[in-house]
Amino acid sequence: DKLLNLFSKIIHKGEKVDLDDETVSLKKLMPKNMQDYYTYDGSLTTPMCSESVRWIVFREQMGLSRRQFDQLRQLKHACKGENNTTNGNISQNFRPVMPLNGRLVYRSFC
Repeated sequence: DKLLNLFSKIIHKGEKVDLDDETVSLKKLMPKNMQDYYTYDGSLTTPMCSESVRWIVFREQMGLSRRQFDQLRQLKHACKGENNTTNGNISQNFRPVMPLNGRLVYRSFC
């Protein structure tokens, strides 16, 4: 939650905050079981959707509290004061599930 508490200082695009090892432990953002995962070669999620990514998807799902979700929803994709139709709100930041198109999906577990 230390990391999420900093989000109020970086709501708009271009805002910055300093981080240190005490504030952010990347290990805490990962599942406890990092041995079980799926991997596949895929594409970026934004146009041009270049085929240049190796995706790793952990088997164990991570939870998100309502408070954490609400803090993430406050983030803006626009700079402060920038006019746009969505008021800067991040929306539809997902891509539909795509067919495998011959891709192989590997798993690290039996």
